[in-house]
Parts: sequence; C-alpha cells; structure tokens
Amino acid sequence: MTHAKDKLLRMHYKLGHMSFAKIRLMSTMGCVDTKLANYEIPRCARCLYGKATCKPWRSKGIPNSILKSSKPGNTVFIDQLTVTTPGLIG
Repeated sequence: MTHAKDKLLRMHYKLGHMSFAKIRLMSTMGCVDTKLANYEIPRCARCLYGKATCKPWRSKGIPNSILKSSKPGNTVFIDQLTVTTPGLIG
C-alpha cells in the first residue's frame, strides 16, 4: 500500500470508520488535509467484515401436518424423508 493510501486509511480509522466519500467532502471543504480528496480509496478490512451478512441455511419451516386424502391411495407415505431445501442431505 502506498503512503497516500496509508494516510487516507489512518484518517478513516481516526474518524471512526467514516465513509470515504464523506472524508473526501471534508477535505474539499478544508476540514481535513486537502490532499486526501485526490487519493485512491483503499479497502478497509474491518468495514468489509461488518458489511458481510450471513444467511441461515436451516430453518424450522412448516411443521408436518396430517394430509387428508379424497380417495384411498391418493396420499401415501412410507418412511420417506422429505427435504425442502435443495442440497441438504438428511
């Protein structure tokens, strides 16, 4: 990482992980170093980790209910495992 990126990243840490767009705006207004507006934006590992989301791959779903059939043989279950989630091995 270059010295310019390091300087911008340090300012990002110092301001409590403020967005780089706001830091650039502040630099154009003169609140922080004016050179920060021209630097290339680095990637902050902590911000990337915070933005990552984890979706649950299991859920309880609808409980099994007693199926009503209109005629004999319409609904037959004999020790079968029904998996609604694709790729989940029972």
